[in-house]
Amino acid sequence: SFAPHEHFMQSSDREFDSKMFLAHVVAEHVSHHQSGIDHSAFLTALWDACRSVGKNMYGDTYIFQPPRLVNSDCAGGIQNGAIMSLSKPGQVDNRIMWANVMTPILFWYEHQLNLMRQGILAFSIHPCFIALSIMEGLIPTTIHACRSHVYRAIKDWILSKKRKKELKEHGAKYQSMFKHIAVEMTSTNSLATAMTLLASCIIIMEKDAIKVGKFDIDSPTQEHHDPAALSRLAQDLHSLKTELASSLLIENQEDLTHKIDEVMELNDKPTRQSFTGTLTMEPVLSVLWERINFAHAYLFRKDVERGTGVLHVHIVYDAIDDNDVMTPITAGFFEVTIDLRTMVCEAKPN
Repeated sequence: SFAPHEHFMQSSDREFDSKMFLAHVVAEHVSHHQSGIDHSAFLTALWDACRSVGKNMYGDTYIFQPPRLVNSDCAGGIQNGAIMSLSKPGQVDNRIMWANVMTPILFWYEHQLNLMRQGILAFSIHPCFIALSIMEGLIPTTIHACRSHVYRAIKDWILSKKRKKELKEHGAKYQSMFKHIAVEMTSTNSLATAMTLLASCIIIMEKDAIKVGKFDIDSPTQEHHDPAALSRLAQDLHSLKTELASSLLIENQEDLTHKIDEVMELNDKPTRQSFTGTLTMEPVLSVLWERINFAHAYLFRKDVERGTGVLHVHIVYDAIDDNDVMTPITAGFFEVTIDLRTMVCEAKPN
């Protein structure tokens, strides 16, 4: 969607006119399989028409004002088409490069906002204007993906027909986790927090075996989980993710410039371009793999004669900070039968 009125405004009025928010919507069916080139051709013709009307209205003084924001669903073709149709020489022209450039800018901007909130630094110019000035030289417009579409894309991922059979068999069990991820990722204002949450859930699902502590034939049984233990687990998980999210932030403009320069080296090499999200998150993923603790296990019952027992293992994948009280977010529990005649320290999810 875009606001037609925006293209015919004087630059002095552009930041303050409420008509900018009266959007015109162009709809698309994903089943059409139209590419970014298709959408770019359509939008380029539309921008040319805007330029023609603008010159008729204002004469030679008219300067075409590209939209600051394009609203879209998750369709890559629409997003690529908008970026391609507005791109100028030296700017990115696809959503891969757009994302690779925007990520460090937002990491730098988030750090500046944190400094302001903490009263550490005061700025004569708000960091958002600095970020916008950096963006305008590199990207032709900003893209806002529809929150509802993004939410559903994350929530329904695990139940998609494209998933492997063994994953879909457990899909319903973990759909609450994906729903929570979708809610949190589309509601937080912190890109670093959203990416760290997603990384932590990836690590949880990649673990073949989970550390559950030591159990033997003399271990006591209990009927229910320990709420205090879950709360401690939630606090530790929250602290770890907060630490790692902070580690992603960029502290100064020199580092930001360096990262952007690295990305832009590939701007005219489309065959070498790829999303840098995995590379960006690699240090975070490595720490999570080594340090994350997300399981609370207890011996639910045991058979002394056979030397076996049944563990209940609760999975805590997030924590909500409610006035400094950590509420654990769990995926319920799974049962696993163990041999109590040998010391058990790990359990494999079934």
